Amino acid sequence: MHMISRTTSAACKVQSSIQAVLKATTAAAGSSSGSSSSSGTVSSGNGDDTDHRKVDSMRVDADSSTALKHGTGSKAIETARAALLQHTGMGIPHIIHQVHGLYHDGPPRQLTSMMSFKQLNPEYIHIMWGEADVNEFVDSYFPALATTFRHLHLPVLKADLVRYLLVFTFGGVYSDMDTVCLKPIREWSSGQKDVSLIVGVEADTKGIPDWAKSYGRELQMVQWTFAAAPGHPVLANTFFRISKLLSHMDPANISVNQVTATTGPSVWTDAVYDHIAAQGLDWRSLMGMRSATQIGDMYLLTITGFSPGVGHMGAGTEHHPDARVMHSFQGSWTKQKPAM
Repeated sequence: MHMISRTTSAACKVQSSIQAVLKATTAAAGSSSGSSSSSGTVSSGNGDDTDHRKVDSMRVDADSSTALKHGTGSKAIETARAALLQHTGMGIPHIIHQVHGLYHDGPPRQLTSMMSFKQLNPEYIHIMWGEADVNEFVDSYFPALATTFRHLHLPVLKADLVRYLLVFTFGGVYSDMDTVCLKPIREWSSGQKDVSLIVGVEADTKGIPDWAKSYGRELQMVQWTFAAAPGHPVLANTFFRISKLLSHMDPANISVNQVTATTGPSVWTDAVYDHIAAQGLDWRSLMGMRSATQIGDMYLLTITGFSPGVGHMGAGTEHHPDARVMHSFQGSWTKQKPAM
């Protein structure tokens, strides 16, 4: 019998490795870049790190704890704007977006995630978006969506939607707060040129007849971590699909069972499928892939890329050279109750 669900044992195994991984990344960052700087840098956008321009960023210290508690107010939007303005040329801007406060997660795990990304990617601008920041962002950049957004009663719906909107608007990397960066982002695309979208496989269910019991799509894509250039068509397609679905739904009455198909990995995967089809490929031809591959401007990672250590479907461990990000599968959204 194939075990394709996110089992407790697999999650525990992944979580037990996080502290060891964080220690390793801290040591690596310390040896390569010294102590954390109070400012980040943004490259010229062409992969050449020799022409960095400094913009404001938060420190990995007590200030990070303060940001987790209170958010950063307008500074989040201002920092994102400044970082994007410094990005020239094509490609993915050196910006890392993380969102907190929509769920009631504890600061220790969130700090672990923040530190791993900041320490391995000192040339990137790390932006922590709190609940107030998220609301301000949607009000400012997507006013037509603001009322619907405020009425989404499950926090996961907002968390899903805003990740697409942030990366669509500013570009960069998005990653959930229960993830740990294992490899510098500059290495995620393995040196391939003209990459403006990085996506990882979450589930490759080839040969598993009962895949639909655990996943929304046969070849399902990760949306807890991804990277893209601003305005990327996959993000636009995802937003279009979600908007169309929400137009026929009451945002105050969407159930937890509807999340995956409404704002989660199913709708995201469908947009990626469309992008693959635009390159003349059928997504089914990618099932069983054993190495990352470039499809047009998209670099598609195997399940090991963003899901190492899960113990099924051929995923390698967090020590595998293909592993980029570790996900601890907290799954708190499945237990959510409507916001009051």
